[in-house]
Amino acid sequence: MEFTSTTYISNDHQLQFSLKVNIQKNVIKELIIGNISFTNFSEDLLRRAFKDLISKGNKSRQITFISFAYPSNCKIYDQTIKNSGFKILEKSISFICDDILPEIRAEMYQETFLVYRDDIETW
Repeated sequence: MEFTSTTYISNDHQLQFSLKVNIQKNVIKELIIGNISFTNFSEDLLRRAFKDLISKGNKSRQITFISFAYPSNCKIYDQTIKNSGFKILEKSISFICDDILPEIRAEMYQETFLVYRDDIETW
């Protein structure tokens, strides 16, 4: 599996995608967005960064599709993802945690704790 990242820069703002290519059956090449980090969130910046990433994937002719699993309690991506042509699936990824620090446990109960795919050990 190939790990990489790409950064989209607009004015003074940056948005970085953590990426992994997953090859299935030696034919299907999935580009997985493991995380998105940004200096200052704006829906417009996210929309333009997705558009740029999709364009790069199409130009490379190496990517079959792009996937992104994000926490259900993180609504900032919903509208932009729909408007970028992604299809929303009703699948879920379950996380099992043990020996959680009290401050993280509190964040989990308040639904402010965000776990992305690159936070998983198998990433």
